[in-house]
Amino acid sequence: MGAEAWEALAAELDPDRVAALRAAGVPVPELDDIGLDLVGTDGTVVAQAEIAWPDRRIALVGEPLDPEDLARLEPWSTMTVGEAIGDPRALGAAFVRTPEDVA
Repeated sequence: MGAEAWEALAAELDPDRVAALRAAGVPVPELDDIGLDLVGTDGTVVAQAEIAWPDRRIALVGEPLDPEDLARLEPWSTMTVGEAIGDPRALGAAFVRTPEDVA
């Protein structure tokens, strides 16, 4: 997926946020993964991701999650959108995990 996919995403979300994600070098998320419900180990919805990459178990959320919720979301890696935009290297590092880490 290329420029067209990023443009479609920018039509759905804040274009500045999308530009920051694109500049971070992360894969373009699927439109279906905007607003994805994050289901915990107990089967209940713990949070809603603003943007997610379910195949990598990476999610950007609006507000920080408390430690109890983070534990229920293992093996998901979560950060706020602000954290991801403020430190794109941290977001990029989440994509370095091996597929076995997210299984």
